[in-house]
Amino acid sequence: MPEHFTKNTISATFWCNKCGKATMHRVDDRRRGPCMVCMERLIPSPAVAKVSVAEQSALFGDSLVRDRRGD
Repeated sequence: MPEHFTKNTISATFWCNKCGKATMHRVDDRRRGPCMVCMERLIPSPAVAKVSVAEQSALFGDSLVRDRRGD
């Protein structure tokens, strides 16, 4: 298995010892980089605020469409 890749290679599948399975790894400077699944676990996802139906309809203009149709 080659350990050097072409310049255009972005990612490749390798066995990850942390995950215990074959996962996508980033390719850095023509060499195998870190596991992308492990990297996603390290980066916290931002909290998503819950939006009520009334706020959502006001945001997308649903009430304006209803007023024009006469609903």
